[in-house]
Amino acid sequence: MNQIYLTVLLTLVGYISSYAQMHVSVGTFYGAYQMDDLKEFLNSNSTGNRHPDIKIASSFPHFCGTEAKLYFVFNRLSVGAQASLSSTGGNANFEDANTLFKYDIRIKHKVIGIGAEYVFNKNLQSPFHYLISVQAGYGYSLLNTEDKVKSSQFSPVVITNGKFKSDHFNIQPGIGVRWQYKYLFTTLLGSYFFDFQDSALERYDENGPQLYRRVEADWSGVRLSLSIGIKINEKKNL
Repeated sequence: MNQIYLTVLLTLVGYISSYAQMHVSVGTFYGAYQMDDLKEFLNSNSTGNRHPDIKIASSFPHFCGTEAKLYFVFNRLSVGAQASLSSTGGNANFEDANTLFKYDIRIKHKVIGIGAEYVFNKNLQSPFHYLISVQAGYGYSLLNTEDKVKSSQFSPVVITNGKFKSDHFNIQPGIGVRWQYKYLFTTLLGSYFFDFQDSALERYDENGPQLYRRVEADWSGVRLSLSIGIKINEKKNL
């Protein structure tokens, strides 16, 4: 029975792909993440109860991510699916001849969802299009911690790793401009990513440590993206 469902699904996808107008694109974006809670957590978990000379080297800087979209085109309106991957992190450390203290946090955010774009231009043969977009989706954060401690000259380095996960919902409105040439196009889009945490970070490694307090990852912030794409089955009269 499952093979029948799969065959029907693949046949339907193949039929739609043969006749539907589509835009397929991949790109990168620069994200300004808030992460206030994680910054405070890094500070209190590293400098608060360790060696007095521990310094925070990096604290969740703004960083680049990747995205992909597959949209079905209906004249000036496009709707479809999108996915993205974001990452950032922080670390604090101190090392001398006898001791070592190092605390690293790395976090990724994976999102999958739906989206829509509307082109303002009435003449779709124009090389430049001005558009608005909105995306909504579900995502989850994966956070990994690594704690390295060597408390004296003759003691071994003790490494403790932790893995944590949280769920998110998001909405991302934006405005942009697109340049097209034949069946190729590139899009520059400015948007704001609203992140709504469905849960705090929770341990999913049974052997790992627990977080000593509630911690949330907040990916909200301004995003600037640049993507390149290809048109499939684009009609000449559009």
